[in-house]
Amino acid sequence: MKKRVRVAESAAELSNEHAVVLAVAQEGGQYRPVDTEDVAVVVAKIAPGRFMWRKYPKFINIELVHTALRDAKRLSGLLLGKGSSGWQLTSDGVALVQQLSERGVSETTARQRLAPQEKAWMAKERARLLSDDVFIKFRERGADHVTVREAERFFRLDDYVVGQAREQRLQRMVNYFGTDPLLGEAIHELKKKVATDEPDRAR
Repeated sequence: MKKRVRVAESAAELSNEHAVVLAVAQEGGQYRPVDTEDVAVVVAKIAPGRFMWRKYPKFINIELVHTALRDAKRLSGLLLGKGSSGWQLTSDGVALVQQLSERGVSETTARQRLAPQEKAWMAKERARLLSDDVFIKFRERGADHVTVREAERFFRLDDYVVGQAREQRLQRMVNYFGTDPLLGEAIHELKKKVATDEPDRAR
């Protein structure tokens, strides 16, 4: 169950959870998983002194960073991922970063500049989704007429993509295309059909 965490009014008031979420966003975590060590380097600048060793204050305490990341995932639902695979913003995480930016708490915004290869992939993937028979069916008949198997094909999922891997792949699609004027509605509605590990494929 997500806990309610007060949103800071200034950088000094940032909770540890919100500080690491900002660090993940700064490293492009709305588009790709971010390594814990990369988060550590960035969050040490966002919250100076907060994540350092007590006896050796020049060094980052990676366990403090990891604890904040786990809490932001488990308690607040702001992140997906784990230490071995990297950390990614959820929709709530993206919204929080935008809120903090609008309040002037952080200069980090929810959308980072894409690398050229990511821009190329995004354009190619968008073209694929727009021409997919599943998308056309959704536009003409609605989500109720799209089967779970068809929705899985739309997101390029199969029976082997389960658990966290499934959740992260779907979240990336939401982060990339969830606000797209043509694709956004389909992304959100069809995601509901395939968000569980064992969907009812009879639907």
